[in-house]
Amino acid sequence: MRETHTVFRAGAAPARPGTQGTRAGYPELDRFRLVAALLVVAIHTSPLLSLGETADFLLTRVAARVAVPFFLMTSGFFLLPGLPAHGGFTNRQRQALGRFFRRTALLWGAALLLYLPLNLYGGKLSANAPGEPLRYFLLEGGFYHLGYLPAALLGMALCLALLRLGRTAALGAAGALYLVGVFGDSWWGVAAKLPP
Repeated sequence: MRETHTVFRAGAAPARPGTQGTRAGYPELDRFRLVAALLVVAIHTSPLLSLGETADFLLTRVAARVAVPFFLMTSGFFLLPGLPAHGGFTNRQRQALGRFFRRTALLWGAALLLYLPLNLYGGKLSANAPGEPLRYFLLEGGFYHLGYLPAALLGMALCLALLRLGRTAALGAAGALYLVGVFGDSWWGVAAKLPP
């Protein structure tokens, strides 16, 4: 019996039974992508609210909060497999990074154009403060879930910068940034009390 080799290709469809080759790698991640998508839907629909507020809170405000970090982490995991210890990249990895930045920026730009009428209608671009529209586009993505796209771009740029320190130092710096991020909205409460 001939052994089939599996090779992961991002975005490749699973092979049909009886065809040569198989989708490699990480079927558990593929399955969890569906679960994560359902968790994102649950966050916005509160499916357990009719059973009780506590059950819905545990699902939508606790368990489902793993969905968005999962999507961000897997984006990076599949984009940069097998990195050398000090951030040296192969030509193939450099090309993949260039494609990632170009495609993500183009997708974000196209989405911004599509949502521009809604942003204008909703008054999101009226400048109550200097730089407010720019802040809105960069931090919120231009519409509710479009924030994923600039976050993915910024996150990848940050990872590439940290990798210049070496893997151990990058992991330590990423861990420290994670701890800062855990406090999330609490930082706004502290910052709002400062005079500036």
